[in-house]
Amino acid sequence: MEILNWFKKTYPDLVFKMKNTNHELSLNQPSPYHSEGDVWTHTLMVYNEVKRDKNIELKLSALLHDIGKPDTIIKSSHKDYYSFTGHEFLGCFLAIPILRKFEEDFKISINKELILKIINYHQDLFKLGVLDGNKMIFAPEEINYINRKFNDLELYDSLVKLSIADGNGRFCEDYSRLDA
Repeated sequence: MEILNWFKKTYPDLVFKMKNTNHELSLNQPSPYHSEGDVWTHTLMVYNEVKRDKNIELKLSALLHDIGKPDTIIKSSHKDYYSFTGHEFLGCFLAIPILRKFEEDFKISINKELILKIINYHQDLFKLGVLDGNKMIFAPEEINYINRKFNDLELYDSLVKLSIADGNGRFCEDYSRLDA
């Protein structure tokens, strides 16, 4: 069974929450970062970017990277926008039982620690670099910070791939093809 179908079948309540979590800046203003409208559609778009990658940890990270958003959405009354402060941290905790269930159902061992780190740090590269096509561009001081914080090459490589997928997974011409 393919990962996406397994997730939808095993966690329908979470999928429902993600489908019903607005990704817009506010009710009156579309997000320039998320034209897709809801967290589930964005997740499908990000997953679609990596689904052919051989790295199962990257695929699971893409699928789970925003699972904390439904429970962290804040509507600011004085600023008229939504935020998801802390979604990456909560997502790590929510992902633990999902990853255990995945291993049990698929009867394989995965690097859960790597996946949890990817989920936890998936926003960091957006805060530092600039996405230019399929490349992240960093200033020298940002590179020094990255080398200190992400001295694990596998973690860094996965974060770059997820950041690119997350960036590309925001705009789509045919949303109906994503949930296949």
